[in-house]
Amino acid sequence: MHMQERTVISNCFKKVLNIHVSKPNELAGYNSSEQCWNMDNSIGQNGDIMLTVSDGPKPTMKERGKSNLSLISKCSSTDSEQGQEPGCSTYLLDPENSRPFIIHLSQEERHSTTAETDSNFSFRTREHSLSNCPLDILFYHWNWAGFRLGCFVVFVCVLVGMFCFVLKWVTSQTSHCVPTRGWWQGTVSYEIFPASFQDSDADGFGDFTGLRWRLHYIQTLNVASIRLNSIFSALDYPLEYTHVIDFKNVDPHLGRTSDFEELVQDIHARGLYVILDINPALTSDQHPWAAHWQQNRSGEYKYFYVETNDTRGESTGPQDEKKYPNRPFGGHLFLNWSHLAVQREINSVFEFWLQKGVDGFYIKGLEHLQFVLEIDLYIVMKQWRHLLDKYSTPNKKNILLVSSQFIQAVKEKKFRYMVSLLKLCDILDFRLHFNGTNIKDFKEQLTVADEWSSYSPSSWVNWHLGSCETTRLATRIDTTYTLTTMILLLTLPGSVSLFYGDEINLQDSKDALTGKGFREGQLCPMQWTSAKEANFTKNWASPWLQHSS
Repeated sequence: MHMQERTVISNCFKKVLNIHVSKPNELAGYNSSEQCWNMDNSIGQNGDIMLTVSDGPKPTMKERGKSNLSLISKCSSTDSEQGQEPGCSTYLLDPENSRPFIIHLSQEERHSTTAETDSNFSFRTREHSLSNCPLDILFYHWNWAGFRLGCFVVFVCVLVGMFCFVLKWVTSQTSHCVPTRGWWQGTVSYEIFPASFQDSDADGFGDFTGLRWRLHYIQTLNVASIRLNSIFSALDYPLEYTHVIDFKNVDPHLGRTSDFEELVQDIHARGLYVILDINPALTSDQHPWAAHWQQNRSGEYKYFYVETNDTRGESTGPQDEKKYPNRPFGGHLFLNWSHLAVQREINSVFEFWLQKGVDGFYIKGLEHLQFVLEIDLYIVMKQWRHLLDKYSTPNKKNILLVSSQFIQAVKEKKFRYMVSLLKLCDILDFRLHFNGTNIKDFKEQLTVADEWSSYSPSSWVNWHLGSCETTRLATRIDTTYTLTTMILLLTLPGSVSLFYGDEINLQDSKDALTGKGFREGQLCPMQWTSAKEANFTKNWASPWLQHSS
C-alpha cells in the first residue's frame, strides 16, 4: 500500500468515528506511517485490513472471533451471504480508493466511541446516493424478481392480444371461406320402417298416426331428416313390402294418404325433412300394369316389362324367389325403362309425392334398372333431377340418393356417362362393413368412398351400419360394442344414417321356441318399454312381428 493511500485511510477513519482520545499525548505519539504500516501488515487473505485501536497487542484469530468486530465492506453481490442488508454497506473512500476494513476495538474504547459519536451516525453504515454507486453495483442489486415478473406480465398480455386478434380475424373470415351446406350435408338421418315403429289403433301394425306420436323422441336424437322405407300399397304388406301394387297410394295398414300429409306437415313444423324410399326398377306381378301385360302381351302394356331369366344373369330382385322357395304367392316383374310410357308413369309418381311435401327420394334397385341403351339411364335420371329441382325452393333443395351398389355396377359395366350420372346425385350411400379385427378393410372402405366423391364434388357421402335390407347391428356384433361402433360412425366424414332401434341395441326377431330368426327379422317392432308388448301397441294386441328377445 502506498504511503499516501495509508495516510488517507487513517484520516478518513478518524473523521468517521470521531474518536476522542483522553490522552492526546498518546495519539500524538503515534507515528502515522507506523500505523499505516501496521495496517498494511494486518491485511488478511481476503484483502481485508485489520486495524487495532487498542494499545494492546495484536489479537490472534481466535480472539478476533470473540471480540466485537465491525465489518465495513465494499458493496458486492455477497452482502446477503454475509448477513448484511443489500445496499447498506458504507464507503469510507471514493469508489476508486475504497478498501474493505475490519476494525477491532477494545471493550472500553468501544463504549467510549459509541457514547461520544453523533446520534445520527451509524457505526455500521451511512446513507449514500445512487449517483455515487458504481454501475456494476446497481446491476447486481437491481430488483430482478420484480423485473422478471413485469416481463412475464407483458409477455402474457402480448400473447393474449395476439390470440384475440387471430380469433377475431378467423371469425370475420368464416362467412367467406366456408361454403354453405345443404340440409342433408354433414347431418344425421333416421331410417324408419313405419309398420314397426308405433301402433296407434291396436291392430298390431305401426301407422302414420303412431309415428306422429313419437316425433318428439326422434327430435331428441338431433337428426335432420326422417327416411321412410317403402310406404306404398303392396302385396301382403309389410312382410312383402317390395311387392308394390300401387305407387300412388299408401298401404292401408299405415293409414290414408291424408294421414301421410299430416305427418309430413308435423315433421316440417319441427324443422325436419322427409325422405322416401322407392324402387322404380320393378313391381309386383299383381300390379295392374303387370296383369294387363300378362293377359295380353301385344296390347297397350306390351312394352311395360321385360323378360328376365337366369341365362341373362339377371336377379329377380332383392328378395329372390330362389332364396325363398316357399313364398305363398306373388313375384316381381322388371319394368322396361327404355319405353317412354314407363318413364311417364313413374315420373308422375315422383311428382305426386313431391306435391305431398316429400323432400327427397332414395332410389333403390337402380343397379337392376332395365334399359336398352346406356343413354336411356342418363335421360331417366336427368328427368328425375328436373322434377326434384322443379319443386325445390331457394331455402330447400329436394335431393336424390343412390346406393353404392348402383355406382359400383356402373363402374363394372364401364358406363361412359358415369361422371354425368354422379353429378345428378346428391348423396352416395355406403354401408360400413364393420370388422373390429381387420383395420385394413375399414381403411379400404374409406378410400373407396373418397374416390367416388372425388368424381363429383357435389355428391355427398352417406354412411350407415344397417338398414331394412340387412340384419341389425346388435345381431351382427356383440352388444358391448354397438355404442362404440355408432360413435365411430358419427366421426366419419360425410352424412350418417341410423336405423331405428340401433340406438337401443334392438336385435332381430327370433322364434321363441326354435331360436331361429324370422324372415325380415330386422323389421321387428320398436321396443319402447320392457313390457311384453313393449308399448308398441295397446290393449295387449299382438304385433305383426314378434319382438326381439
